Amino acid sequence: MSGETPAAEHETEKERVDRELIEFLNEVRVVLPGVQVLFAFLLTLPFTGTFKTITGYERFAYILAFFSTALAAVLMITPTSFHRLRFRKGDKEQIIRTSNRLILAGIACLGVAIVSVVWLVSELVFANDVANAIAAAVEGRAKSGATYELGGPEVKTFRELMEFVLHTIGRSRLLVPIPFALARFKASFLQHMPKPLLTPDQVELLRGDIVVSEAASREGRTFEGLGLDPVTIESVVPSYLWRFRKTGQFGARMA
Repeated sequence: MSGETPAAEHETEKERVDRELIEFLNEVRVVLPGVQVLFAFLLTLPFTGTFKTITGYERFAYILAFFSTALAAVLMITPTSFHRLRFRKGDKEQIIRTSNRLILAGIACLGVAIVSVVWLVSELVFANDVANAIAAAVEGRAKSGATYELGGPEVKTFRELMEFVLHTIGRSRLLVPIPFALARFKASFLQHMPKPLLTPDQVELLRGDIVVSEAASREGRTFEGLGLDPVTIESVVPSYLWRFRKTGQFGARMA
């Protein structure tokens, strides 16, 4: 039984070629904008502050994604140019065959670019430690069905974290401890602000310690259990907070 529609079975050779060419160009119009958006994103990435802190592997992933996206864009634009060059020369069949190969090559390049960008963004957003833990789990180093608790090498109080942030951005603020009852009372009003400064849920989270449990440490459901050494906040967080210094990225040089 033929897979073609009744209308397609009765069309002439010229009608079939015309239909396939129109379908092909419509598919290119759908895919190409996505490639262009990804390329624009990659063009702006080097001008962000975070890009200056990326590692050698992350830089390689960016270069791979950038050139793969650029090549994908070129391959997907070429069929349109090829069609213009061969316009009215009675060679539509060859145009379709050549363009199909170009688009398949472009999709392959786009796939490489997407994988590279996803890995790069995961590294920047989730930090190297978590990304490495995920990689270790994929490699089979994690215990099946176990829940891992990933925490840094140090345990700090909320006050110590606030003092660290203030020291990093070079600012001085008075830190005053308040009872949880008063914090809940303040949160009941502050939660209704357009950008809430404090919510009741945040107060409840602060009531308990958010640390790796003794059971997880004992059973090896931690970074160390995966064979990884977590980095300290001092080696990572300043790269995110420099923009909040009075002098921006030059604050460390002037200190």
